[in-house]
Amino acid sequence: MSRGAEQFYRFGPFQLDRVERQLLREGAPVPLTGKVFDLLELLVMNSGRALSKRELMNALWPDVVVEENNLAVHIAALRKALGEPSSGYIETLPRRGYRFVVPVTQVTASAPLAAALPRPLPVQTTPFVGRDVELARLVRLLADPEHRLVTLLAPGGMGKSRLALEAGRVLASGVEGFCPVVVWVELAALGSSELLASAIAQAFGLESWAGESLAAGLSRVLAGQPALLVLDNFEHVLAGAALLSQLLERVPGLTLLVTSREALRLQIETLLPLLGLSAPQPGSEAAPLELGSVRLFAQSAARLGFDLQARPQDVQAAARICGLLEGLPLGILLAASWVNVLSVAEIEVEMRRSLDFLRADLLDLPERQRSLQAVFAQTWQLLDPQEAVVCCALSVFRGGFTRAAAESVADAVPATLARLSQKSLLRREQHGGRYQIHELLRQYAAQRLQQSDTELSVRDRHADYFARYLEAREPDLRAPNPASALADIEREIGNVRAAFRWMLERQQMDQVRRSIEALNLFYERRAAHGEAVSVFSEAATGLSGSSQSTTHETAKVVRMALRSLAAHASRQGPAC
Repeated sequence: MSRGAEQFYRFGPFQLDRVERQLLREGAPVPLTGKVFDLLELLVMNSGRALSKRELMNALWPDVVVEENNLAVHIAALRKALGEPSSGYIETLPRRGYRFVVPVTQVTASAPLAAALPRPLPVQTTPFVGRDVELARLVRLLADPEHRLVTLLAPGGMGKSRLALEAGRVLASGVEGFCPVVVWVELAALGSSELLASAIAQAFGLESWAGESLAAGLSRVLAGQPALLVLDNFEHVLAGAALLSQLLERVPGLTLLVTSREALRLQIETLLPLLGLSAPQPGSEAAPLELGSVRLFAQSAARLGFDLQARPQDVQAAARICGLLEGLPLGILLAASWVNVLSVAEIEVEMRRSLDFLRADLLDLPERQRSLQAVFAQTWQLLDPQEAVVCCALSVFRGGFTRAAAESVADAVPATLARLSQKSLLRREQHGGRYQIHELLRQYAAQRLQQSDTELSVRDRHADYFARYLEAREPDLRAPNPASALADIEREIGNVRAAFRWMLERQQMDQVRRSIEALNLFYERRAAHGEAVSVFSEAATGLSGSSQSTTHETAKVVRMALRSLAAHASRQGPAC
């Protein structure tokens, strides 16, 4: 056969050269006997068509009578060479024959395919855990031609790179009818967006592309075959985002998967925010080891020779750790690295004492990921001075906040909230519009706030805002149907508690007077008498020691505390 348009075929990570009778996987030869190569060639050239056993046997052994099990032996050898059963290239049709089910792309001989072969994807030495739902959604998006640029958006340590790598491996196997060449580019060490084009060119084997644009070079190399380009840690080269639009416009068949702590802000971009692994939630009946976060802890501990499941108390402590971390994968890995030094319960205690405990000297982790402090410090470098000030101020909120509260307490205008969301520091709930910040990020920002000269004024504004908030809801709490007001306060109860403690600590009697009646009504309507006892007892102590309070006010709060105590004592079971 002459070297022509029918020489090269691609499927998944493989290239079939019919003239040289060679199969390459990501540039490396795959050993095949002559008959096994002939079998593969037949299947590939008839991709999607059912081939009967008799048809295959006649083609492989013309004029020779062979037993049917000879074909089965060669099919088994071919499947082994292709990496089956996981890859699923060849479908068995019971009592009929076989079918090659992965899409095949024919490439012209004029295209320098050897240059186009990507470097192998980064090798992972640990199983993929706990992201099955996100993986399925990501694969569907990338296989859809309507979504040619997908950005996995999340703060550091959330597992963006691991998920992107797994998606690349799955797509390379030809699922969803999309079987691209997958090219991986690591950008963390690049240093400048000016080097982005060179990094992409080198990843595709374009060692020299001077005199032609990158888009033209990629089009020439790919020759119409589909490709998935994964750009990892794009926050380091954000200024180069415009190049991606140019490539998508000029290179048919190119799809981009980006991992970043910050959105690219391109019209063509589809954002896929990534949250923590599934973690224990209040009221959930899920067994801990059914949750992705706890499974990851158990897997990490097992690599150190520690069997988490040997003791139920260890499983429960690990579940609490994963809850504290809100399923943050890097935090779980760092916490589990201590199991040969401390008990799981002791790890939990140390974590509650200090965020800085979460560090590990793991040589296969980049320096920037060996502690959560380092991860968050790197995130902080993405902020301009005004964004950093606002982010520090937002750390006073507990359990999220509304846009109005953020503007009043932190001077956070909508544009700033949008930028912080784009940089993965905030997440806006789809329903209700509240903003959330990951608890560990909030703690880091709170440490920054404590080191600033604005902490007192920010906390004062927070207390004043929620004093007025409670006062405004007092009439509704006295109404015959207070359900709406109760639900509103329930959503803000973390902020209400923090604000009320600050009022008492700072002896802000005006704010206490505004809050106390609404707070009392809330606890009564919710029958939360146990918490009311604690709050009003603390308030009575604070009022009695204040020169700004009256005997009448102190007596009133004491009566609230006693009434709550009596109600609490009369109830059956624990307080709400």
